[in-house]
Amino acid sequence: MVGIARDITERKKMEEEIRVYAQAIEGAYDAFLITDRKGKIIFINQSVLDMYGYRRKELIGKQVSIFPSQSNLKKQKEAIREAKTKGGWSGELINKRKSGEEFPIILSLSLVRNEKNEVVGLLSVFRDITETKKLISELEEERITLEERVRKRTAQIRESEKMASLGRLSAGMAHEINTPLGIILVNTHLIAQRMAKRRLDSRDLKKYKEAIKRIENATLRSQKIVSNLLDFSRVPRLKFQPLDINRLLERPSSLIESQISSENIKVVKDYGSKLPRIMGDPDRLEQVFHNIIQNAREAMPHGGSIKVESRLSEGTNFRARLPIAKKNNR
Repeated sequence: MVGIARDITERKKMEEEIRVYAQAIEGAYDAFLITDRKGKIIFINQSVLDMYGYRRKELIGKQVSIFPSQSNLKKQKEAIREAKTKGGWSGELINKRKSGEEFPIILSLSLVRNEKNEVVGLLSVFRDITETKKLISELEEERITLEERVRKRTAQIRESEKMASLGRLSAGMAHEINTPLGIILVNTHLIAQRMAKRRLDSRDLKKYKEAIKRIENATLRSQKIVSNLLDFSRVPRLKFQPLDINRLLERPSSLIESQISSENIKVVKDYGSKLPRIMGDPDRLEQVFHNIIQNAREAMPHGGSIKVESRLSEGTNFRARLPIAKKNNR
């Protein structure tokens, strides 16, 4: 009697557990469906009925092929075959409601086994992902819209940067053109003053020649600057040739030196001897050297010294230092 009572107790406990599990599955948000080995539906929960629009008696005993869309029937059969051979499958499928409306689901298939570990059916757990797909589509549209906004904004920023660059270029060009024009003006005044004396000697003639040469160089430099400005919108064609670096440094150094006599600034030149020639565009390099030296000049409103140095360092590496500026402190 004791053994029989214990068996009844165990069975009731098991039945209670089964009832709890069944209630949990019945009220689950996800759809649960079980088919037998022949593909007939033997269990469904309420979510299946709500999702497809059928009544329970319309589905129990029917083939599971009632659900997939005709365009997706082959894929569902392949999914079931793979679940039986590999023990499971998961992925997306297109199903059809009782009304004929097609909708996407995310499906998970797994084998159902009995106490002897024999396969007796297939468990399908799935969810309607119509709203998820809609949300993904909306997010994708928003992503495309944002990318388009970013593209337009980037183009605007680039255009602004281009205009800012043009502004800096204009300021730089004005600065570069003013420098040789200043040289022309100073040397023109010098000649005019000498001519006013009506007395010319050999020293005057020598100074005239030097002044005229500076005017010529400054005029040529102005022409090159204007030419560079015209070339701004075109791809520059660099004219590489062997160059004497000391000669390239001397011209912009001398141009600045002739302008700063009243500014308490001294240009110190320290050029190395027997330096190898370098390959470069003489006009572009001279423009770079002039800008660097001019910037050093502007950094010393109270005077100082600018050192322009060239030398060959250890090995075969060439080095130019432009310039080293030392300010006078006040």
